This record gives sequence, C-alpha cells and structure tokens, in this order.
Amino acid sequence: MLFLLTTYHLPLTTYHLPLTTYHFIPLTDKVYSFLSSLVKDAFRVYLDLLKIMLPVSLGVRLLQQTNVIDILGNWLAPLAIALGLPSGGAMVWVNTLLTNMYGGMITFHSLQLGATMSVAQVTVLAQLMLVAHTFPIELSIARKAGIPFLSMFLWRFIMAIVSAWMLYLLLSSFQLLTAPVHLPEAMTLPGTAQDTWPVWLMNEVQRYIMVFFVVLALMAVMRILKASGFIDAFSRSLRPVMRWLGIHESVIPITVVGMTLGILYGGALMIEETRKHNLAPKDVFYAFCLMGICHSIIEDSLLMMTLGANGYVVFLYRPLCALVTLFIVVRVFNSLPAKLSTWIMQRK
Repeated sequence: MLFLLTTYHLPLTTYHLPLTTYHFIPLTDKVYSFLSSLVKDAFRVYLDLLKIMLPVSLGVRLLQQTNVIDILGNWLAPLAIALGLPSGGAMVWVNTLLTNMYGGMITFHSLQLGATMSVAQVTVLAQLMLVAHTFPIELSIARKAGIPFLSMFLWRFIMAIVSAWMLYLLLSSFQLLTAPVHLPEAMTLPGTAQDTWPVWLMNEVQRYIMVFFVVLALMAVMRILKASGFIDAFSRSLRPVMRWLGIHESVIPITVVGMTLGILYGGALMIEETRKHNLAPKDVFYAFCLMGICHSIIEDSLLMMTLGANGYVVFLYRPLCALVTLFIVVRVFNSLPAKLSTWIMQRK
C-alpha cells in the first residue's frame, strides 16, 4: 500500500511543474506597449511626411505671392470646370500626382478650398486623388513588375478623369451632397495670400500638428482592424469576386493585399512572385489594372473623409468602378490580337 501511494504521488508533483512556466501579461502593459509602438511608428511616418509637407506648403505660399497659382489655375481650368470643381482643385490633383495623398491634402488646405466647396465637389476631387496619385513611385513599381510605364500611366490618368466625371454627373443630376463642407476649425484656419509671413507660419504649424493626429488616428484604426481580423475577413470575401472578373488564382492573394493595404505592398509582393514563379504578363497586368484604380481602400478613403468627402461614396464608388471596368477590360483584351495585347501589357 505504501508503494502504491508513493507511485501515485509522483505524477501529481509533475503536473504542477508546467504551471510555473505560464506568464500572464497585465492588460495595462499590453495597452502601454500598443500605444508606445503606435506613437513611435506614427511619428516616424510623420517625419517622412514633413519632407513633403514643408516644401509643398512653402511652394504654395510662394506661388500665392506671385499669382502663379492663378495662372496655372487658368491653364487647367477646363478640366476642373468640366468636373464641377474650382480651378484650385486641379492644383491639388497635380500635387497629389507628383507627391502623394498628403501632398494633395496640404495643397487643399493651403488654398483654403474647404471653405468654398460643397461635399459633392470634395467627393469628386477625392475620386481624382484616390485613383491617380504618387505616380513617380507607384508607376515605377508597376514597371518593375513588368508593366509598361506608359500603359499604366494612361490607364490610371484616364480612369481618374472618367470616373470623377461620371461621379460628378451622378451627384449633380440628382442634386446630391450639395451641403457645404464643415471641417474642424484647426483644418480651416483663416488665411489669405495677403497674410504676413508670421501669421502664415503660425497657421501652417497648427495644420502640421493636426496632420500628426490624423496620421496617429488612421494608424490606430488600421491596427485595430488588423487585430480584430476584419482585414483578413475582408480579403477572403474578395476572392470569389476576383475569380469572376477573370483574375488568375496565382495573383489573387497579392491583388487583395494591394487593394486593402496599397500598391506599395501589393506591388512589392507582385515583383517578388514574378521573379520566382514567372507569372503570365496578362495576369500581372490585370492585377495592376484593378489595384491601380482601387488600392488602400480603408486608409486612403479615411484620408479623403478628413477633407470632407462623403464616406459612403469614397468607400463604395471606387471599388465599384474598378470591378466594372476590369470586367470590361479583361474581355476586350482577350479579343485583341496577341501582338497588340502583349505590346500594351508587357514591358520589353
């Protein structure tokens, strides 16, 4: 009996040992770690943005002083007027094309457009910016993946104008979103081209502070959505649609990444996959056509909402345009002669 008791006792002691290996992190430590990482990453991104914001703001200020903006606005007025925008909207888009979304946003605020535009006008301008921006970087990524620079430039440039024009016709025909834009006070600081340099500088500093908090909020939202599994679930829900459009299975995961997180991420993955697995040029081209119109769905759409664009439109209209146009493009290109489609799709 003594022997049995001792032998049964030994396993009881061994069961206790693994319990000592568990470590429970207090909730406060997790929150602190999350906030600390968030602020550090946001500040790093913000420093990169300052490299764009400072010269853009200074450039706009100098142009205001020399009336060059008025001249450029007159040159580009036909495009802006055709889309129901003030001439300054064209300058915002040009800066967006050459820099990025933030460069366009800084120009938007520097020109005080938020004080004069309706929600419909800002939403149309947002469509231009969402489809065609950061061309020096994003078109270079597409080219490195094997897409001709000119093909992707024309695709995104033309689609930006056409989709914005169709949206303008839709909103104006039914008199939708005609209310004036109401931005936070810090984003609509009073100021004109006649302001003294100290007054202008103070206004710009306040805008820069606001931009930091916008970046911080956007990064927080993105991390929460990722942690909750929303982005993964959203990505999975898009896959059946990709198959229906005619996008090959091999590029669907990468295309979904580009649509949700941006061309920078999706394009980088596409370049790597092309190098490793020799993807078909038409599959890569179709993927970039879709990503070119509709990428970074969540982050970029939230940015446009901070300008006063309607959230429902910026979240739904661009994906719809991308899906419809790609459905047409796939079927048109499948009917073209092989040499012509290869010339358009594949970089020599």
